[in-house]
Amino acid sequence: MKRISSESVIIIGIVVLVCAVGLFSSFSAGKPTIEYPEVQRPLAESDFLVSDGGLRVINVGEASLDSLKRDFGEGKFFGMSSVYEPPGKDFIAMFPKKQDILWVFQTQDPSFRTRRATGVGSTVEQVVAAYGEDFTRVGIEGDSTRYDMVYGVPSRGTVAFQVNGGRVTKLVVTRDPQARAR
Repeated sequence: MKRISSESVIIIGIVVLVCAVGLFSSFSAGKPTIEYPEVQRPLAESDFLVSDGGLRVINVGEASLDSLKRDFGEGKFFGMSSVYEPPGKDFIAMFPKKQDILWVFQTQDPSFRTRRATGVGSTVEQVVAAYGEDFTRVGIEGDSTRYDMVYGVPSRGTVAFQVNGGRVTKLVVTRDPQARAR
């Protein structure tokens, strides 16, 4: 009869423990909730512009990788992906695989602002004052402090504010470069 080594028992124990924790957390997590507004309004062209507080403006759905590199530096890519992160700035930019046009801009840096002067650090009240009540609220059932406020129409482009405790903690602006042609 073959004997199982103590290392094998430890590895099997760790795998079982990780699986049990994963199953427990997936069953104990609240259900996702999505509340749609009565009317989803398309955003204005200027809503896809993000500024870093200086003279640099990023136009989501139009900016090229070369323009971001020129304005923010060479940066790095994650693996072999189309996700760019500039040096010294807290944002990432995502590009479609076969196009050199910015698709998603995401930041947790309070210096970046939308044209309506909102961004990380803004209060929910400031966002609603700037964009209105017509947003999609995405959250977890039973958690009223953490959720996303999504403005716009997904097929045309969105501006999303991730909220925690009444303040914006992440800004995400998305626009498929093909949406400009629609």
